[in-house]
Amino acid sequence: MNAKPPILVLILFAFLVNISRVESLYSLDVTIQTDPLKSYKGLVKIAGNVTYEGELVQNGLIGIQVENHPLNPSQSKTVVMRTLPLNANQSLPFSLRILSLLPVDDYGNPKPSTKRGTYLWVNMTVKNKGLSPREAYLCITLADSGLVPLCVEKAIITMPAGAINIFMPRAYIPKWAAVGTAYIYGNIYNSWPKDGGDPVCSEKISNFDIEQPSSMSPPQPTQNGTYEMNFRLRPDMAWGTCQVNASAWSPSAGGYTGYSSADIEYWLPGDFNKDCDVDLYDAVGLLQRYGAKQGTPSYNEVYDIAMPPTPCHADGVIGIYDAVLMLTCYGVKPPNE
Repeated sequence: MNAKPPILVLILFAFLVNISRVESLYSLDVTIQTDPLKSYKGLVKIAGNVTYEGELVQNGLIGIQVENHPLNPSQSKTVVMRTLPLNANQSLPFSLRILSLLPVDDYGNPKPSTKRGTYLWVNMTVKNKGLSPREAYLCITLADSGLVPLCVEKAIITMPAGAINIFMPRAYIPKWAAVGTAYIYGNIYNSWPKDGGDPVCSEKISNFDIEQPSSMSPPQPTQNGTYEMNFRLRPDMAWGTCQVNASAWSPSAGGYTGYSSADIEYWLPGDFNKDCDVDLYDAVGLLQRYGAKQGTPSYNEVYDIAMPPTPCHADGVIGIYDAVLMLTCYGVKPPNE
């Protein structure tokens, strides 16, 4: 008769297995590059790569969740959520799939166009092709033709094996939304990317027209193991910090996952002391440094906010262009006040 292993050995083995799982939870290295925001309405570029043991992965997905973190934590919310491929030509099997993603009216009828200041419904039909139940984190992001996110709608559902479910949230189209072709991005995760969750299927993209049709196509990454996406800040977002959360998964790297995050600060041009108010204190701060050039003791790049003739940061001199840009925002309050 075989001797049973001592109970202490079994406990130690279970402990080591658990440690191994924790250590391998995030085995992919995820990088995030975000350019400093040049202006409040400027294009936010998020890019990076995913590597395994120092080499770019050959395929996979990365989920990007951008969280708005203003000075008041209670106002934090998701402003955009996307899933990007790590190989533009990949074809991967998924047990969870988005069968269709359509703009519709409140009765579920197709609605290819809408007006600003009205509601639009989105029908996302998903299927669990697997043999066991799955918990699905569903997300729909709408963005206008200028890549400004209009809204993010989320839901968590449990899908039985073989089940087909419909997620049909109502989305408000703000009056400030740009006219033209707007985009709908549908995604499924096993948990939200900010919590380390991974995308479980490819992103589904659809579109609808806001008043006037146009033709635009969002760019896709071309090099394996890299990703890139762009968007613009909403004009009604509270000032403060955006946290970019990136969670990746790659079958070519053994199915391992990876996570990383980065912050983007955004303030109205001229709010030098970041108190959410362009006022006399900011004006005095600029005047004290007026005429200062890069390399001189009084120069501070915080006050060098404009490069003629475009509103890009830093021309190396704190002068008239910086003063004019600050004065155009003088007295402006945060959009949430």
